[in-house]
Amino acid sequence: MKSFNIFTKVEKVQKTGIIGGIMSGILTGVAYCVPNLWWLCLVSLIPLWNSILYGRKKKTSLFFYAFSLHLIVLAFLYCLIPELGLSDTAGFFLMSIGVIAASAILALEYVLVFLPYFFLNVKVLHFMFFALSYGMAEWLQEQIFYPAFPWMRLAAVVTPCPLLLQEASWFGSCFISIKMVLWNLFVWKVIECTVLGERKTKKWRGILIGVAFFAWLFLVDVKLIQEKMIVEENSSLDRAKINRNGEHEKNIKNSENTKNITEIYENRENTEVRMKREQEGKKEKYRKEMTALLVQGNFSGEAKWNATIQEIKERYLELSKNNITEEIDFIVWPETALPIVLSKDSVLTKELTEFCNQYDTNLFVGAFDRTTDGKYNAMYYVTKDGLSEQIYYKQKLAPFGEYMPFEKLVTLFLPEHLQKKAFLAGVKEEAVVFQTEFGKVGTIVCFESLFSEIARNMVKKGADVLLIASNDSWFEHSSALYQHHAQAILRAVETGRYVLRVGNSGITSVISPIGEVIKAVPVKQAVTLEGKVTLRPEQTNYVRYGDVWLVGSYGMLVVLKSLIVLVRWAR
Repeated sequence: MKSFNIFTKVEKVQKTGIIGGIMSGILTGVAYCVPNLWWLCLVSLIPLWNSILYGRKKKTSLFFYAFSLHLIVLAFLYCLIPELGLSDTAGFFLMSIGVIAASAILALEYVLVFLPYFFLNVKVLHFMFFALSYGMAEWLQEQIFYPAFPWMRLAAVVTPCPLLLQEASWFGSCFISIKMVLWNLFVWKVIECTVLGERKTKKWRGILIGVAFFAWLFLVDVKLIQEKMIVEENSSLDRAKINRNGEHEKNIKNSENTKNITEIYENRENTEVRMKREQEGKKEKYRKEMTALLVQGNFSGEAKWNATIQEIKERYLELSKNNITEEIDFIVWPETALPIVLSKDSVLTKELTEFCNQYDTNLFVGAFDRTTDGKYNAMYYVTKDGLSEQIYYKQKLAPFGEYMPFEKLVTLFLPEHLQKKAFLAGVKEEAVVFQTEFGKVGTIVCFESLFSEIARNMVKKGADVLLIASNDSWFEHSSALYQHHAQAILRAVETGRYVLRVGNSGITSVISPIGEVIKAVPVKQAVTLEGKVTLRPEQTNYVRYGDVWLVGSYGMLVVLKSLIVLVRWAR
């Protein structure tokens, strides 16, 4: 009878590479769930890469990496157990099945995208092919895979450090993820050549190339931030020359700007024309900025549906009235702040219109709309003239919350009381950008903030600023609040727009085009946040061209490696 040796068994498992994949998944998951530990992602992929190189079961290692990563990140879904209407034990069991199944499906998607990498085993551009495959896996989760759920991107992990995000305005957030993968591979190479004692010239040559590459990216990040800051400074000077009150040169903060103010404006003919028109009493609105009041009503998921519309409305109106100032251009209430079909409620619409007239303001409010086709999650715009004819319909619905993926299959197993009638999704071509008196506002509702394409489309349609309205009260105090907020930061950098984000219970914030959170208020409190943002009409390269570079680069590498394999086979 053979004796059992646990050390031998562990060694055999290590050789398969599975442990390396699991270690990387855990480290990356922790980095995403704990914002203060985001820096772990700078080294978290090293065990996975080592397993891919030296492990026997490379695809299995990758699967367990993605599986363990999503298992950790999706743990916030357990916050939804009370909403299932089951006992705690039954709810826990059902949710565990859902989380495990979702993690397995998302992990399989990674393996499918990496199949060309595994089969075309050629060392030409080996690092780049691995990183591009990772970026493609993230991209396809948004574009093709069903249900689309691009929640876990490496780029979102590094949002606490805006310096690392700036290339997203050129190439999108997938490029940031690819950069993080390449950095991990670079660190591994340094460890191999130093700690492990590899002294081959070719390996050191690779390190020098890596140093030059990342030094260049660092300089690019710094340069992009400087350029965006210059735009802000020029905008501030514009407001100093002609501001809302007709006062001149009052907001210039330092003497150097004061000395140069004459030179900056001496050739600006349009500015002088506006000044003359103001002097003649012709009030031409020239706006470079807008100010919003974001209202965080703080209704928990259960409390919101148990409260009456009158109670909800009164809290939002009270918060708005107590905090509005003359500077406020518009007020924002979050997603489904009023859980009714607002377009059919003439009494409430009249009351909101009177409020706008009394306080000389405008109001964006989340509510429902219903047509002959069905029910929509919508954003309304109320002005002093009443309810705008423009209504924005949410285009990307949250799976399980607003529609049931694989509905026919799920209904075979779920009790009847768990089935909910699905919302209808808005159509991309019909998506509304609100034309206001102070600029164009593009609205994004909750789950949609995960999708770069939604934000890009809004800016292409002329949005000067992006407004994200969300209801994350279901997440309680879990890490999902910060994970979801990280998506808004990515959309700000990608589009080069200020983002005003308002949540029912948080996170409510103002985000700059460089990904800096300028202002934020505490979660789980009924508070407001006043935010002043600059209107930015220019489009970033990413808005113009999207992820074409990623698909093209990945495709060319697949073709190149395929040709190399064919040539070698022919020999």
